[in-house]
Amino acid sequence: LFYGQGYVQAQDRLFQMEINRRTAQGTLSEIFGELALDTDRTTRTFGFNRLGVCDWQNAPLEMREVVLAYTAGVNAYLTHANAELPVEFRLLNYRPAPWKPEDSTAFARVMMWQLSHAWYGEIVRAQLIEAVGAEHTAELEIHYSSDNPVVLPQGIEFNRIDAKGHLAKAEGPFLRASMGSNSWVVAGAKMAGGQPFLCNDMHLALGQPGIWYENHLVGGGLNVSGVSLPGGPCVMVGHNERIAWGMTLAFTDCDDLFVEEFDPVDRGRYHFRQDWREATLIEEKIPVKGRSEPYIETVVVTHHGPIVGGVIGVPEKSLALQSMALQPSPSLLAWYRLDRAANWDEFIEAMRLIEAPQLNVSYADVDGNIGYWVTGKVPIRASGDGSVPAPGWSGDYEWIGEVPFEEMPHALNPVNGFVVHTNNKIIPDDYPYFLGNFWMNGYRARRIEQVLQGKPLLERDDFCQLHLDFTCLPGQELVAR
Repeated sequence: LFYGQGYVQAQDRLFQMEINRRTAQGTLSEIFGELALDTDRTTRTFGFNRLGVCDWQNAPLEMREVVLAYTAGVNAYLTHANAELPVEFRLLNYRPAPWKPEDSTAFARVMMWQLSHAWYGEIVRAQLIEAVGAEHTAELEIHYSSDNPVVLPQGIEFNRIDAKGHLAKAEGPFLRASMGSNSWVVAGAKMAGGQPFLCNDMHLALGQPGIWYENHLVGGGLNVSGVSLPGGPCVMVGHNERIAWGMTLAFTDCDDLFVEEFDPVDRGRYHFRQDWREATLIEEKIPVKGRSEPYIETVVVTHHGPIVGGVIGVPEKSLALQSMALQPSPSLLAWYRLDRAANWDEFIEAMRLIEAPQLNVSYADVDGNIGYWVTGKVPIRASGDGSVPAPGWSGDYEWIGEVPFEEMPHALNPVNGFVVHTNNKIIPDDYPYFLGNFWMNGYRARRIEQVLQGKPLLERDDFCQLHLDFTCLPGQELVAR
């Protein structure tokens, strides 16, 4: 099945896949020359290529079999006697190299990274403080309107549907076993047809071709339909015969910048508390079209993460980036498990594996359940909130733990009969952990809730109209003033 998926993706999207893997591996300059060098320097610094290798080495057997089959399918198309290469390859005068498993795992890392936003706000905030002071900068901070909803107004809810169809509060499966977008999911009790309904509208960047590739994968006990990313196996968002799921960006803060203090004589040493530590120096050789010798990018990595100031526009700052998206993760396996999940408990076990990126995931199943989970590990900080770059040498702002998976925001069959998430604030202020302060303003969520609460029973056509709705609540408020 995954051999076939690799073959048809290569047949339809080969040049897109080539760009995806070269972006991840930091080899765009090899075909585009100097124009792409800064991009390659950035991706090599963040280390998507290195993380891809690590993820592949750590992949369990069931995931390795999937990726190897997908890889073989891509290469089967590349070597097929009747395969025609897209015109872009002829214009650039080269043939693509065979696909490797690490190409898929590295590109998955790029996608995880693209969904991590909090770190860049620290730079902007620090620049504002430097320009106008902390007091005036505070006036420009995000302030979430009390009129707009949070995703889980009642906090964490967990209700099983009993034999009579009633909601009964219960513990989650993990307790017994010791172990920029719109989405809404509505319980069957609020639907004219009596069954749950799930909608999703993912606001990723427009492109030609589009970022997604639609698949319906049937075989080996798998029957799943939805969208995948050209360059990797499985379905990312969609439904199988038993469950459906939709995703939006959660905007939880899982990235911090640290200002490192290096030895002025030996740039391989940096200050931490009372000691000097040895940084890891990685020499990345970047082939550049038109150059006889590769460009050498020396990546410096502290225990916080890579030094990124030179590739994000602040070369005068020794900024180390610590991010959940730049740590080894079994996330690719999560989507394979999600494609096969048959119920809420199996859905949860897939969510457990998504250590990055940070996503709101809505859920519905054929048994009438609806639910929601926030994925991605969220750090617990010794002090501070990660809103501005912290002094890396002090040791006062270290990550000292993670929000326990069982306590991440989630709901099963909430009493209000629906869950809406639009990148808005997730949980009330009495939630015991800090998740960040980077939410979208919540007006889209409020508008969706208006529609969901506007009729005693909803129908499919209500959701079709809602997807196309362009009501602007801030605009109405402005006019009213």
